[in-house]
Amino acid sequence: MTKFILPLSLMLFGITGCFSSETQAEANKASTTAPVEKKAYVEGKDYFEIFPEVNTNSAEGKVEVVELFWLGCPHCYHLEPAMERYKASMPDYVEFKQVPAVLNPNWAFHAKAFYTAKFLDPNNEKKLITKMFQELHEKKNPLDTHDKLKKFFADNGISEMQFNNTYNSMAVSTSMSQAASISKASQANSVPSIIINGKFRTSPSVAKGEENLLEIMTSLAEQEKPGAE
Repeated sequence: MTKFILPLSLMLFGITGCFSSETQAEANKASTTAPVEKKAYVEGKDYFEIFPEVNTNSAEGKVEVVELFWLGCPHCYHLEPAMERYKASMPDYVEFKQVPAVLNPNWAFHAKAFYTAKFLDPNNEKKLITKMFQELHEKKNPLDTHDKLKKFFADNGISEMQFNNTYNSMAVSTSMSQAASISKASQANSVPSIIINGKFRTSPSVAKGEENLLEIMTSLAEQEKPGAE
């Protein structure tokens, strides 16, 4: 789990985090006399309620699930495969979004890089965001200056004009403002954090593992789907 106060210069170093039974006979009897119940998740233990709620911006009838992350966070990078599995299997009423945490100037720089990549590669054909994660965590390139960022995009087929026009665009600026607002309203103090429909917050460390996290996300999203009791 990566704390928001961590300076960018340390983003690749020293980051830590992520942190009476039934007898067999009774269990066997229970399994034949009662249906299997869904696991009940506990507020304050498996997830936290957010008050006031975070404003959502999903399509009508959709449940918004947001991953709040930082490109420089190794835990966010390692969570990517689990998030890909979730996106591949999530129900059609869920709208999943990645939102970069914007809680200090260093993180804001990477947030701007994220949105620049997103607008330059809207269909993810170039896999710019995946490559940016790999550049940071596999190649140990901190991407902490404008020149390093510009070179990264150039190495991936983006001209200097394309990069500058997008990096300085109103679309990126607006997205940055929205990300800053969500980051603050979420009341999260670490990343990665998951926000379900603006009402609930959990994380791999709170859920005690990636698989539990996915189950909690699924359960809370189902609770929020239109028509759910």
